[in-house]
Amino acid sequence: MAEIQVAIDRFSELPLEIAHHILSFLPIADVTRVSSLSKRCSRLRLSNPTVNFHSFPSESTLTFQKRLKLWNSLDRFLVQRRNNKHLGEMHRLEQVEISLSSYHVNDLDRVCEQLLHSISSVKYLRLDQVTAKIVFREGFTPAPLGNVCNLRMWIWCNIDDKLVAAMTSLFRAVPNLTTLSVSSYPEYPFLGGGTNLSGFDKGYWELQRFDFVRNLEQVTMELTSGSNGYELAKYLLEHACNLKMMLVITTPDQSSLVPEIRRSNRTSNATVDILEKRRRNRTSNTTPDHSSVGYDLVKIASSSCLMTKSHVEMNV
Repeated sequence: MAEIQVAIDRFSELPLEIAHHILSFLPIADVTRVSSLSKRCSRLRLSNPTVNFHSFPSESTLTFQKRLKLWNSLDRFLVQRRNNKHLGEMHRLEQVEISLSSYHVNDLDRVCEQLLHSISSVKYLRLDQVTAKIVFREGFTPAPLGNVCNLRMWIWCNIDDKLVAAMTSLFRAVPNLTTLSVSSYPEYPFLGGGTNLSGFDKGYWELQRFDFVRNLEQVTMELTSGSNGYELAKYLLEHACNLKMMLVITTPDQSSLVPEIRRSNRTSNATVDILEKRRRNRTSNTTPDHSSVGYDLVKIASSSCLMTKSHVEMNV
């Protein structure tokens, strides 16, 4: 008689918090695959407080029709989350990472409105500069994200004027922000490039009268070519009255900005550290893949010390 083997679904037996923690490391495409394993896994997909909208399979984004199909499937998923009766207050979406790559979607305003409405409970928001330009583009009034307290924007190109317009719209939507980071993505090289990089000075930011500035406690700002990033950093340093810590990341050719930042008229007792981004020395003569290029961040100045040489162990 043939022996009958029964597969045991151990994942479905895990405590809810542990299952959610495991799923938090997976992009939404993989979470969707897991949800097909059992009814409980399907519920976990809808109750997971962390959702990563990135790393979609390439075959899902090759053509306009495929991208539209992807948008529609994400739309259905977010509607299901909103209507999910299994969700309690503890299981509401708290952290989301979004990475989009195309404007070519029918009725983009409606899609963005539904997306923002579906993540209205989010506390930790991660997105890249392309996504910011799409979702928070100039002329579109986003729904408020009043629960967001931690915002991280990944950049791989310079902060151009179009990104500033998107950032302005984004900042209006997050009045209770306490932690802000605008820096390059650790896993990808910084590409630079772009035009119109110096169209907005500190006076522009002052005219916006953002609500979040009075709540801001921690800021990380990577300066890029042009003055847009520098002017934003100076504005935040001078107007964030409850600021406790600011990290400013520069490159060697931006050393002239360090004294200017240090002379800013702060309204807080914030500690300000200036970190210089230096390409890591290679031990091999072979040309590495750009994705593996590493950088060291070296502290060159702080609010309490004019010049230090302490090495900060960070990979960027």
